[in-house]
Amino acid sequence: MAVESSIALRASNLHKLYAFGETSVAALRGVDITIEQGDFAALCGPSGSGKSTLLNLLGLLEPPNQGEIWLDGQTVDHGATEALDQLRRNRLGFVFQSFNLVPVLSAIENVELPLLMTSMSSSERRKRAESLLDAVGLADRMSHRPKQLSGGQQQRVAVARALVNAPLLVLADEPTASLDSQTAAQLLDLMQSLNRQLGTAFLFSTHDARVVERAQKLFTLSDGRILA
Repeated sequence: MAVESSIALRASNLHKLYAFGETSVAALRGVDITIEQGDFAALCGPSGSGKSTLLNLLGLLEPPNQGEIWLDGQTVDHGATEALDQLRRNRLGFVFQSFNLVPVLSAIENVELPLLMTSMSSSERRKRAESLLDAVGLADRMSHRPKQLSGGQQQRVAVARALVNAPLLVLADEPTASLDSQTAAQLLDLMQSLNRQLGTAFLFSTHDARVVERAQKLFTLSDGRILA
């Protein structure tokens, strides 16, 4: 089944259960969510509401127990491992609270990393990584390793890495939680600017009121359901 071309991602009736011995816990209970191309959206809710679980499902990192996901107009087949890998690599970008940079690699090598699984030439990989690091204000830090960068700079590298494959959607899990107020504001300025320039949709999982204030679309999770 195809969906409208203006839709980046749509999920319908998502359920997720986790088993702990003989006990099952319902993390998601029939979630419907639509992200349009170019959205700057936030997913909020208290701890335990299912935000991280939903982000994992939307990022195709784990399958739902029930429900369907459409990405870039096509139904996601959770049993097709190779196709899932290609969708994650080519259509999705990820930004994590803990940065998840490889400590032994330089900034530019970290940004290039997702491109190593493509057929792109080494010169084109380097050119694209340089362009994005320049776009996030780190043209003079390309050869620095993560431990030589501040937290805000590391997160900028992570944003550049998330965008290097020109994804349709970037999923960001609490990206400002480890940053001070000024650095968080600068990072949000950057991501809003990239959102407008590139048309890439962003979905944030967040407790941060600063992120919520900037979101053009807001989803609130409670007890595994999105509130109307």
